[in-house]
Amino acid sequence: AEYQRRREYDAYIRSPAWALKRAKVLARCGGVCEGCRDGAAVEVHHLTYAHFGDELLFELVALCKGCHDKVHLAHSSEDLEYAAS
Repeated sequence: AEYQRRREYDAYIRSPAWALKRAKVLARCGGVCEGCRDGAAVEVHHLTYAHFGDELLFELVALCKGCHDKVHLAHSSEDLEYAAS
């Protein structure tokens, strides 16, 4: 199941539909990271996968590499400590 989801994700990220959506998000932010407002927005991050493949634009944010890495580190590390405290 995980392998199939990854294949679907990879195919979508290479699709013209994603390219158009990504361009709209990058245009919305004017090329500036929506995380720190300092770096150049070069990556688009899903806030949710609830509508994967048919995302609403507010479910996507344009980020610099540093902020995108920070978001993914938070999701994969022990940020769940906050939920427990």
